[in-house]
Amino acid sequence: MKSEQPWIDAVLETFPANDPQNEQRRELLLEAAHAVPFEAPSDEPPAPPRFKNSRRARMLRSGLFLLGLWLLWVLLLCPTARRRLQGISLCDRYSDRVSPVTLSFPLPYYYRAREGQQWQPWVEDFQQKRHPADKLLLRFGKSHEPDEAIRWRELWSSHPEDPVCFAERFRATAFVDSDPDPSLLTEAAEADPGNGYYDLLTAIHLAGSCVDESYSRSKSGHRSREWKITDPERAELAWQHLERALDASRIESHAFEMIELRLEGWPKPREYPDFAADEVTATAYLRFDRPFPLGTRELAGLFVTRAKKLAAAGDTTELRKLCRLVRKTVQLIHRAPVSSWSMNTASILLGNAQPGMLEACQIAGLTEEAAFWADFATYRSKQGTAFTSRFRPDHASSLWWHATADLDSGRHAEQRMFEGLYLGHAALVFLVFSGMASFLHRHSFGRLLQLPGRISPLLRFSDYARIILIGVGLPALIVVATLELPILNPRDQPMDGFQACAVLQKLLSLIVAALFLTTRETGLALTRRATPLGFRPMARTPLLLLGLLALAGAPSASALSRIEDFGPLPREWVWAGFFMLPGLLLVAFLVGIGVLVFTGHRRLQATTLLRCLTPPLLTAAWLMVAWSGVNRCIERHHVRHATAERIDSPQAILFYQGNEPGTYRQIMEDYLATAPE
Repeated sequence: MKSEQPWIDAVLETFPANDPQNEQRRELLLEAAHAVPFEAPSDEPPAPPRFKNSRRARMLRSGLFLLGLWLLWVLLLCPTARRRLQGISLCDRYSDRVSPVTLSFPLPYYYRAREGQQWQPWVEDFQQKRHPADKLLLRFGKSHEPDEAIRWRELWSSHPEDPVCFAERFRATAFVDSDPDPSLLTEAAEADPGNGYYDLLTAIHLAGSCVDESYSRSKSGHRSREWKITDPERAELAWQHLERALDASRIESHAFEMIELRLEGWPKPREYPDFAADEVTATAYLRFDRPFPLGTRELAGLFVTRAKKLAAAGDTTELRKLCRLVRKTVQLIHRAPVSSWSMNTASILLGNAQPGMLEACQIAGLTEEAAFWADFATYRSKQGTAFTSRFRPDHASSLWWHATADLDSGRHAEQRMFEGLYLGHAALVFLVFSGMASFLHRHSFGRLLQLPGRISPLLRFSDYARIILIGVGLPALIVVATLELPILNPRDQPMDGFQACAVLQKLLSLIVAALFLTTRETGLALTRRATPLGFRPMARTPLLLLGLLALAGAPSASALSRIEDFGPLPREWVWAGFFMLPGLLLVAFLVGIGVLVFTGHRRLQATTLLRCLTPPLLTAAWLMVAWSGVNRCIERHHVRHATAERIDSPQAILFYQGNEPGTYRQIMEDYLATAPE
């Protein structure tokens, strides 16, 4: 006898005949089949297909599950991924000196990179992978040692007669206590004869411990600074060391020679985080041995106190000599190697000495000397303009600090790095939604008596291909166009908070649109394959319209990122409101799916749809990972051409020396040249 429900019987045949739940399954299937009237194109419905899962289908599902675990491993858990994410977090944290916007949130918190935490230990581990073992002692010293004297002790002891190593050891150890180590001064005369550098450092240190400054305010509100000698014996000793330094045949700090040794054969960066690790290395290791301390204020006080005594005594001859001595000291510090630091030290010394020296020269009636010191304001104005020109231009990358040309490669590499990070975030979101769909299906596994697992194999490979092509491929193609077409994304600005918002908005539009469109196409595919079981289109037109609405956010983000003035509305508020639209659509989608799965006669169809959504969502996650890989390849291409960002580039060397194109160094020389003979 021919069955009246051949499709229902075909589903039930996949279960054991004596299964006591078969009657309940039949009731669920009848409820779904009769909920909406079915009109067959002929008197009899089409023959039911084979519902039982094939071995090939089971292997495919297992493969998709393993693919999801592999993607999670590749994105977050494997050592390479963790090292990459830590490097991106370092880029973001280190570029805070340019912009306070956190572009890699929450990575800095996940990798314990909070405010005030030192990056040096992690950078050492990061750099261990890039540098040959025979160079680690020279470039990093003893690993994870915060004390500089201990860190470099082995290096210094292995080169006891090298003046370069001795100068570095002198800077790090000579002034640990309040008084300079006399044995080191004796050793300096033997290790580096004729070099007045060590006496000059000693004079600066002694002045810092015997000169005190105070401020007073007159009745008219004028604020003046007074210098006082607190230890005359140490002050006299400082003068002796200073005079010996100025009488020496040369003053060489050897600091830049050590930097050159450490930079020799420096490995080329392969990815953009390597730039950040190199910048931290340059700050922590290459320039820790600053040739002169910035604390030259007290040395200026030593000059001013003597100048005022000479002016009060009317000794113009000695006062002129003192003015020449001050200028010579400034000039020696200014012309020292690694002059980028030395120029700042010399400028601070000159600025702190100028008010007192001007007052003393005016009291003594030295008009030419007074005119020289009075012209300091003009020098300071020129210096400030030149110093500002050294900072990052608008079209440079966030880590730029010393480049003067070829800035496009660094900027593009930085953009690709962050875009790759956000694509990884998008892949994780798709994995999360895939896990949610699987969880909801599993949660309803017992309640719906395993029926969705028997019905879902109705979809064929061609159905999944259509779902992925329309639901994932079409939105991805549009978002790719908004990111790669120059007219929509010129890439002429560095990655800041608003540029990051534009990329995130585009990817969020992709995610939401893919959810709506894949749900729509999966529902239509189930309708085509399982109409006799009561499967009907669910909100076909609303899903299409909402998916297209979400997708429209991608080109809109491109336009919004080029607008800076929104009138009375702050730019941040506009972006926040713009992000709310896909967020609300996403909430509506999740609420609608939850209602369909847990209530009503469509729960069997909705649960089956969720089971069928897993392959497209995993495919979308895989597509995001592949896309991120393409961005990483492009990033590496730009890194190979971003020579300006390298710490061993000619631009960086010029920057460290203070010899970069411009007038910053020459301004000081021109000002000192105006001094009277």
